[in-house]
Amino acid sequence: LSGNCPRCYNAPYPCIPCPKSTIEIHSKAFYSLKNLRILRLHSNSLQSIPSSWFKNIRNLKELDLSQNFLMKEIGDAQFLKFIPSLVGLDLSFNFELKMYSPSLNLSKTFSSLSNLETLRLRGYVFKELREGNLDPLLRLRKLKVLDLGTNFIKVADLGVFKEFPALKLIDLSVNKISPSSSENNFYGFCTNPRISVEQYNRQVLQEMHYFRYDEYGRSCRSKDKEAASYKSSVKEECLKYGATLDLSRNNIFFISPADFRGLDSLRCLNLSGNAISQTLNGSEFSYLTG
Repeated sequence: LSGNCPRCYNAPYPCIPCPKSTIEIHSKAFYSLKNLRILRLHSNSLQSIPSSWFKNIRNLKELDLSQNFLMKEIGDAQFLKFIPSLVGLDLSFNFELKMYSPSLNLSKTFSSLSNLETLRLRGYVFKELREGNLDPLLRLRKLKVLDLGTNFIKVADLGVFKEFPALKLIDLSVNKISPSSSENNFYGFCTNPRISVEQYNRQVLQEMHYFRYDEYGRSCRSKDKEAASYKSSVKEECLKYGATLDLSRNNIFFISPADFRGLDSLRCLNLSGNAISQTLNGSEFSYLTG
């Protein structure tokens, strides 16, 4: 059901917002679909998700809620309690316009997703990833992929990931993460912590759209979401080694061993697309020798 009431902000095609600003879906629209496995509600300008949609589809495996207006809903998300069978959840690009959140706010109900393997949270747009931000995910022992790319994160405590031994891919690519720093340099390279999300429109635009239109906006290049989106910058050969951390395309110019403390389970680290200027001698990765 994707794209029926599109989020028109920066759409790469002629786009008129829906008359009532969001798609209208009856509370029991999915009630008879007991065997539904995949539900895609991408780009429908949704602002909330009623729990009633999921009360009778307990076998749902994949749910795509990307590119809506669900930032506040992500902090509440009572509907998640009704879909513990979920394996893949996409909540990407639900950021509020002209808002740069201090941190990531996840509802405690995420802890009910006991079978979840993949969680994508690109485009939430927040400044800092700190201890406690991911606590609702700690009980998800099957979680293998956590995608936090394209969030413009400036400060990231990588130590938060040591509590997730099952993770195979941690994606922090396309952020603004800078070297470990003192409180005096808390915001990395950005002197203005009120920096506007609009400065990154082009980058976000490249990441967020489900459909791929030609240069005249006349026809779709691809209707296959899996083929068009989430092309990881990590090579398959790298993933085969084991747990992978993708820090590509950030603002890292200096590496400190302490940055990777507690991450000895990592087997592959992607630092491409940064501006690393120091001469590396291997000691920088002393905590990754596990």
